[in-house]
Amino acid sequence: MGWVKPLWCAAPCAAFVASDELYPFGSAHVLRLTTRSVAIAVKLRDVPSHAKIAACQHIAFIGRNAGIFPVRPLRGFINVPATHRMLNNHELTGRVRTHVKQYEEPTFAAQPEVAKAFLAMREKARRAGIDLIPYSSFRDFRTQLRIWNGKFSGKKPLYDMDGRVRDFASLSELDIIDCILNWSALPGGSRHQWGTEIDVIDGASVSPGYVPKLLPEEVSAGGVFEALHHWLDENIAEFGFFRPYASYNGGMYPEPWHLSFEAASTPALRQVTPELLTAVIRRADMLGKDVVLPLIPQIYERHILNINGPGTGQR
Repeated sequence: MGWVKPLWCAAPCAAFVASDELYPFGSAHVLRLTTRSVAIAVKLRDVPSHAKIAACQHIAFIGRNAGIFPVRPLRGFINVPATHRMLNNHELTGRVRTHVKQYEEPTFAAQPEVAKAFLAMREKARRAGIDLIPYSSFRDFRTQLRIWNGKFSGKKPLYDMDGRVRDFASLSELDIIDCILNWSALPGGSRHQWGTEIDVIDGASVSPGYVPKLLPEEVSAGGVFEALHHWLDENIAEFGFFRPYASYNGGMYPEPWHLSFEAASTPALRQVTPELLTAVIRRADMLGKDVVLPLIPQIYERHILNINGPGTGQR
């Protein structure tokens, strides 16, 4: 084990509640606490650098949530960005929703800065004759788990890249897991849990009662949302959004309707670790768990880190 060098935080009072908080990769400890400052450090096991980074980022989150701001390091110590509120492990994995706010007209849930940007984009779309509707936004862990179990059990359909239904009876458990992950995230590992992602449709282009499928046929040439996606191609970057699944890179199939708010989702992605996902899945009532657990490092690389970043091109 080794110690990450401690961070020093200017504090208005001694109300600091981070002592001995446990993480999948170690634990945080208060080293010094006064009415003006607090020094904290993280004790780490032998883990990859991304886990060490996540630990330091989480320390910054603890300090900010305790009213300690800004977070700044002692001279020569690790620097932790303090631009955005960091998510705690329960928020990051969708097990609580304390980081999101519920909105009406239209109905969706997101982090406030994400909602502000989306509503501004929605107003510009309205002036272009588009009714930009958030078809799916924040999705909690239980919902993601329900989607997974429904697909693993065969109660929900599995699709190929072109949106055709797969023959469930012909698939092995490994095939089923692969098919699920091509379209749906691992419970605990979904970007929708962060409150930074919104799947969009155009309410002005469909008839009353139409149920969106969120499949390729809707966004391809002649599809009901073709015009919407031409507009999105030209406008999402202006409002800070990008398409993490713009094209297929060996992980998720393309989802051009899936928009991500870069300023908040990029820090969240850096916080996710295989260790955290493993800890969450072990406690979940998830079908296929015994098969999935050894695959988590591979799933992490192929389906969570493997995205189209901002500015990498359109769909």
